[in-house]
Amino acid sequence: MSLLSLSTLIPPIGSSLGEVLLMKSDVEIHMSKYSYKGDILYDGRDKVTFYDYNFKKVLNLDKNKIIGEY
Repeated sequence: MSLLSLSTLIPPIGSSLGEVLLMKSDVEIHMSKYSYKGDILYDGRDKVTFYDYNFKKVLNLDKNKIIGEY
């Protein structure tokens, strides 16, 4: 069991596991002025860490400003 948990410290294994557990692919988020299309990397309490396909950047979006569900 310890060996299995320590294997997540190897970057390819940890990255793959993180994507499976935390990432939502191909999502569209609407805010008052802008719309974003990309992947949700992490959905936190107050912020959503989002990778935008058009900007090719990671954005931290405020959950209170997101309109509707994602």
